[in-house]
Amino acid sequence: MNNTIKDFQAKDILFGKDGIERVKKGIDITCNAIKSTIGPCGKNAFIDSEIQPTITNDGVSIARAVKLKDPFAQMGAWLVNNTCDKTFDDVGDSTTTTATLLQAIINESLKRPENPIKIRKSLKACGKTVDKWIKDNAKEIKDTKDIEAVATISSESPEVGKLIADIIEKVGKTRPIRVEDGMFSETELEIVEGLETKVGYSSPLFITNESEGVAEMEDVLVFASDRQISSLPDIAVLLEMLKTEKTTSLVFLVGNMDNAIKGTFALNKKHGLFNSLVIEVRGTELEDMAAAAGATLISDSTGLKLKDVKMEHLGRVKSISSNARKTLIIGEGGEKTKQAIERLRKQAAQTKNIYEAQYINKRADNLEGGIAVIKVGAPTDTEKADLKLKILNSVNATKSAIEEGIVEGGGMCLYRAANSIKGGSIGEEILKVALKAPLRNIVENAGEDYSDVSKKLIGKKGYNAYTNKTVDMFKEGIIDSAKATRCALANALSSASEFITAGVHISSLIEKDDK
Repeated sequence: MNNTIKDFQAKDILFGKDGIERVKKGIDITCNAIKSTIGPCGKNAFIDSEIQPTITNDGVSIARAVKLKDPFAQMGAWLVNNTCDKTFDDVGDSTTTTATLLQAIINESLKRPENPIKIRKSLKACGKTVDKWIKDNAKEIKDTKDIEAVATISSESPEVGKLIADIIEKVGKTRPIRVEDGMFSETELEIVEGLETKVGYSSPLFITNESEGVAEMEDVLVFASDRQISSLPDIAVLLEMLKTEKTTSLVFLVGNMDNAIKGTFALNKKHGLFNSLVIEVRGTELEDMAAAAGATLISDSTGLKLKDVKMEHLGRVKSISSNARKTLIIGEGGEKTKQAIERLRKQAAQTKNIYEAQYINKRADNLEGGIAVIKVGAPTDTEKADLKLKILNSVNATKSAIEEGIVEGGGMCLYRAANSIKGGSIGEEILKVALKAPLRNIVENAGEDYSDVSKKLIGKKGYNAYTNKTVDMFKEGIIDSAKATRCALANALSSASEFITAGVHISSLIEKDDK
């Protein structure tokens, strides 16, 4: 009996170059689709969807849309998607740059004869040097003109750039901004009560908007407790009360919930039995989120136990939007929110430690300040979807630029970072080439020759792909967020350096019909 190793495999296994080549096909297909959109002359991608097709140049949206038949190639597509998703979660922008860098770093790394483990170590060391260079060369946002420039470059629309700058000037640099679909053809701005926190959903199983990676619920009750929820009997009173009230939707703001219970709620949500969202949050953030929702915290601090819960303890929000890293509550907290603000102000006034008092006042400010809501409008659904993505990316880019400053845009920051690399280590030689990939692709998408353009980049001169001229990028307002640039590089570097160390690739077998 001549059995081969294949006869014993429940999964498909490839070793060495065979696996790398198959997986890399998926990486190249996905990255090539994404980088064809980079720069002001890049083209859009037309993406089919069960809901409605969209036309966009948003990198993470394209990455999420790619599905390949070959399981090994799909592993490569997943790697790109996962890396872009990480950048989107970090800064909400620069996902196209992330994919471009990821492919370039992998390409240059695979050319090297050295041991992949040594290559990874050297890449990470050089990455830290480049990260510091970007920070050192960032310039602080000075005025509304800088904000408008960042927003314009990110959205590739002067109109969107001016809109974002005007909104930030109106509501302030620190106020949260939410972007949602409007009811009319014109884009509108509304200031509402709400709170943004740096804590997200407890599991991606609660995501409702796959294209944006967000769990969203509207006009929903909120339960808040810092007590341990280890089993369904712990919240039996709550669930029975909801059943009596014929309520089939609830947001859980809880300190800790057992994974099995979360899984049950996620499964019920999937089958349309009970619509829920679980957010695990502790300490002052839990207190503030409960206050924003108008919920009474079930806690030792309020003397309430899980068995004591009544409908009056639940809050209600107009909407809640949660991704992996943050949650935005647009609430109807009303009197309970006002009471929480007053309590915090009084607490701050009585606190002798100046830093602690400042922190408490900031919590009160966040509850009191409100949220700017941009309701995106356009003549057609296709244009509205594209405009919404542009505005969302633009808001995120602008926020991160305010946080860490600005650098030259159009791939020029990374190009100059590459030229700043002096040494001859493995990682330095790889990044000296790979960091120039975004500029190269921007130039090529503009239909120009990269070698000709690069010869003209002398001194402070950078490349304006829209006009095909060399200019002072800061004076021309062609700028990017330093934080977004750093995150794009860090995430691309992380995924690329891990991928090159894989010597065996294991995928699910494709079921074949016996015909």
